[in-house]
Amino acid sequence: MAGHIFISYSRRDIDFASRLAEDLKDRGFKIWIDREIEGGERWRASIGKALREANEAIIVVSPHSMASRWVMYEGSVASGFEKPIYPVMLEPVSELPVWMEEVQYIDFHQKPYETAFQELVDALTPPNVFQDLLDQQVLAYRQTGELLGEAVLRLIDEKRDHLTLTEEAEDLIQRSKQALEYRRRLVRASAGAAILLSIVAVIAGILALRAGSEVTAASASLSTAQADMLLANNDLATARLAVTAAVGEQSTAQAEIDIAATRQVQAQQQLATATSAVGQAQARIALAEAQLVRLFESTGTVPVGRRPRSMIWTGERLWVASEDSTVMRINPETGRVEQTVALDAPPTTLTWDGSNLWVAYQDRHQVQRIDPQTGSVQPPLTVGNNPSALVWAGDGLWVASRRDNTIQRLTSTDGNTWTAGEPIAVGVDPRALLADDQGRLWVANRGDNTVQGFDSASGELLITLSTGRGPMALAWDGQALWVANRTENTVQQLDPTSGRVLTTVPVDKVPVALLWDGASLWIANDGQDTLMQVDPGSGRVLVQLATGRDPLAMAWDGRRLWAINSREDAIKRIDVDQAAILRTISLPDTPLTMVAVGSSGRLSVASASANIVRHINTADPERMSYTELNDRPTDLAWTSGSTIWIGRQNNALTPTNAVAGGVLGSSISLSHTPAALAYDGSHMWVSSEAENLVFEVDLQTGAQIGRPIVVGNAPVDVLWDGERLWVANSGDDSVMRVNTNIGLVWSPVQVGHNPRALAWDGATLWVANRDSNNIMQISPGGTVLATVTGVGEQPSALAWDGHSLWVASTGSNTVQQIDPVTATVQATVPVNERPIALSWDGSSLWVATELNSLQEINARSLNLLMDARRAIR
Repeated sequence: MAGHIFISYSRRDIDFASRLAEDLKDRGFKIWIDREIEGGERWRASIGKALREANEAIIVVSPHSMASRWVMYEGSVASGFEKPIYPVMLEPVSELPVWMEEVQYIDFHQKPYETAFQELVDALTPPNVFQDLLDQQVLAYRQTGELLGEAVLRLIDEKRDHLTLTEEAEDLIQRSKQALEYRRRLVRASAGAAILLSIVAVIAGILALRAGSEVTAASASLSTAQADMLLANNDLATARLAVTAAVGEQSTAQAEIDIAATRQVQAQQQLATATSAVGQAQARIALAEAQLVRLFESTGTVPVGRRPRSMIWTGERLWVASEDSTVMRINPETGRVEQTVALDAPPTTLTWDGSNLWVAYQDRHQVQRIDPQTGSVQPPLTVGNNPSALVWAGDGLWVASRRDNTIQRLTSTDGNTWTAGEPIAVGVDPRALLADDQGRLWVANRGDNTVQGFDSASGELLITLSTGRGPMALAWDGQALWVANRTENTVQQLDPTSGRVLTTVPVDKVPVALLWDGASLWIANDGQDTLMQVDPGSGRVLVQLATGRDPLAMAWDGRRLWAINSREDAIKRIDVDQAAILRTISLPDTPLTMVAVGSSGRLSVASASANIVRHINTADPERMSYTELNDRPTDLAWTSGSTIWIGRQNNALTPTNAVAGGVLGSSISLSHTPAALAYDGSHMWVSSEAENLVFEVDLQTGAQIGRPIVVGNAPVDVLWDGERLWVANSGDDSVMRVNTNIGLVWSPVQVGHNPRALAWDGATLWVANRDSNNIMQISPGGTVLATVTGVGEQPSALAWDGHSLWVASTGSNTVQQIDPVTATVQATVPVNERPIALSWDGSSLWVATELNSLQEINARSLNLLMDARRAIR
């Protein structure tokens, strides 16, 4: 649907955006809103296409949208495409992005919706007869010098608010007004020349009298100023006498000051002695804390109380409850225990109500509230027999008691006095509680293999679901319920309405805890001391990590996973990106470059030293096929099927079969040595680094098409984005856009030093600047949208996986994940020495290193984690 209006908005403003879209459609406008994305389409590609084909863009402005990375991304891309932008002010904001600062917004906040909507329609409606008239008059003025008449000038003044006035139009209007005024003066002059002459003498006389009066007034002012000067001199003399008297008083007070100073010195000496003792004690404390922080930085382990059992994340800090009757507050960045709250008995479990902590005491049949600021513990409240689980739902605290098979809600009207409601009977041995985002409370009953859903406001039973044996833990993914079945070692995903089992995941042994991080499910297996990450869509286990003994509980802090190791009296931080390498494939020599053969799970790898290209089936890497050459390969490009084209140092392009190996047909002779290849769907584009050229090759006929196009200095990489060719010039630090239809090269975009690699994310270009240690995001129009400075040293390769951008840095031996919306580093994966090439095969990211290896990186797992971070932030 080309020629439409693109509407960008925050999900929190969807009601307004939907109404605006429907009303504009009723007025005859074509609208694109992200509800238009069809199932299966990749959102990023769809949005890029919609913005590229739009006539203009409407941005719904509110605090929500200005905080939305998606709206910022869509707006910056629209600006890069040079689309007219119409900000619609739904709610006031403190700051607008750069690309919106100069644009007049339409105020839906202070004006009635109908009034503001009409203004928007007027702004979007192109016909303007008065503008057309003015444009015609400007054209005539440009060609003949003809000025505007009085009637046209009057009309322009009346319609000025509805006109766009260029500098040329303003000049024409000004000259026309001057000419009109001159003609009027001529008429007035011819009629009143005699009158003018008769009053000249009178005016001269008046001016003479006025000059005399001004002289007299100036003389009087001078006399007054001289008198003021005398008074000021007298005041100065008086002030000097007062200073002399004050000096005398100071001498009298000085003796008293000396006595006080002696006492002060004595007190300071005593203070210094005490301060030294305190300082020594603080130094010992700081040394001990520093040692703990160093231990945390190297191991991710934080020692806590004896036998920790429960843990929660409150938005800033972790809290851990342990059997030694303590609750500890932990800084997740340093691993420091910042506060320890002493309790009267061992706590069973812990929860958070948004302001306060709550603990349950299983043996005492009580719950207790803790103020996290002061650490003060409020008097306990008696609940059912053996409370085993807590959760805050809506306006009350729910408690499950496993010995009397009940749940109970505690509420308060003033936040201080709490009342326990009547117990509600549930299944046998309730062990876990969960509140979902639809007002339901879920209870896992280990004794009768059921999960029950209740209305969290009324306590009404809504549904009972059958589970596997021994349901022990619950998690909610926004649509479905997950339950860990301890006895049969499975985790199930259940439809909350029908109870149908959607997915069953076999696990190691004894799953005891579940956690939803916003995009994936984590499982703690007590029997095998492991953690698993599960893709919710497929049920596939993405990551399996060994952790400390008895991982009984987990927490997610927005970036990392935390797990309790109960038998080690510690909690541990889990950085999944440190364990993201799934496997390594060894090669006999150093790779130079590689390319994925579509989504077939095959890679073709060019050797840097052996004049050979290896074709690898990643499912069975031992069985490789080969294409042997008599010269060095320079670059590879996949075209279709299993065909790979090899750029060769002897000025040739050679086709090869990526399955069977060998050469397919004849090589194509080239006029220059190919440095980089880019396939545009029908022809191959080749760059010549030595001659500073790019040229087009017909792969069917083997002919070079047209004349080579001169580009920048040392074009080391080329990329086809679907519409245009991009060229990275390492010799002059530039990127160029080439219109391949007419051979036109737009003005170069200056980037960082030594750009080495390009990638296209469906809407914008990315360039890796090797010697500046950064990467840049560039709009299709050639505007630098963002610079990412947190990458490793010498970024030299880029890859796009349809979700994230990946950059390999040879100087720091890392591969990093970049969020394309926020332009920030999301994960850093250490790899073998000097990664030199990246490729996405449709399911995994592959990195080639100078240690003669290919390493598979679990990009899907890290993408899920990135989505989780977005959801929480």
